[in-house]
Amino acid sequence: MSECELKVKAKRRNKYNSYKGEITPAVPNAIERDFHADAPNLKWFTDTTEFAIPAWRISITPVFSGPCQGKVALQTIQPVKASSDV
Repeated sequence: MSECELKVKAKRRNKYNSYKGEITPAVPNAIERDFHADAPNLKWFTDTTEFAIPAWRISITPVFSGPCQGKVALQTIQPVKASSDV
């Protein structure tokens, strides 16, 4: 290519980055690591885990109730078809 003085005019693509800075202020820590509740439905906790396998992204979201000693009250598993441009 250099012998024929050919140049590539392809535009470089930037790596995808969704971070746009701090959007909202942090919420106050109301639980303060006290996960015990005296009655049902007083405290609910959740954690979202997302991982990717070829052609799919899987999102697992369990919901815990405070006095249930770690038993999952509700769990959703949501497969999302991965696109090639994300």
